[in-house]
Amino acid sequence: MINILIVEDDEHLRHILKTRLTREQYWVDEANNIASAMEKMDNERYDVFILDLKLPDGNSISLFDTHGDKLTSRSIIITANATIPGVVNAIKKGAFNYLEKPVDKELLTAQVQAIIQL
Repeated sequence: MINILIVEDDEHLRHILKTRLTREQYWVDEANNIASAMEKMDNERYDVFILDLKLPDGNSISLFDTHGDKLTSRSIIITANATIPGVVNAIKKGAFNYLEKPVDKELLTAQVQAIIQL
């Protein structure tokens, strides 16, 4: 089974994304901040990561500095504040893609499939 970690502080959006991905037969875990995500990443194995860019305790791009070996080419960054420099930075750090909120659920599912097929 494919394991996905969603790191998103907006509980409603996290629930929507989890529901969508669970329907696709993925096992989905959740974190609402960087600290929780780091703890989960240290203790579990995930195939795909969906990371909100701005979290209450920092910027999710910082996870690439501590857990880059796990995240590279398997992460999708989501944000309401997409900028060209932000996109470039996320891709340089190793993100597979960068999606703007509101997240198109079908596009997200397609991106997850693309990561799995790498």
